[in-house]
Amino acid sequence: MKTLNDLLELFKIHQLGILNGNQSACLTPKEVDEAIGILLRECMKEDAGYLGWANSWSEEPLIINKCKEFGHKTIEYKIGNCQYLVYCENCGYIYKYDSS
Repeated sequence: MKTLNDLLELFKIHQLGILNGNQSACLTPKEVDEAIGILLRECMKEDAGYLGWANSWSEEPLIINKCKEFGHKTIEYKIGNCQYLVYCENCGYIYKYDSS
């Protein structure tokens, strides 16, 4: 079983592959979905929250507002053509958004 840090490292490699046009370094869409599923389950074990797709929010969740007030840095991974995964290590939340 991969740890949370292993999965975050996988996303870094995947993101670099996308940015550099190196398809062999990229995960397949199925692997991305599986890794996100594992990542979400691991986050839930740590009392974190999956906030869903930011594109569907009518307003930003309170936890994100508080996170910004505290000056936390979020980690953002490109997981698809226009899709991103955002994670805050301090607060433990995770969400996705589509920039298209």
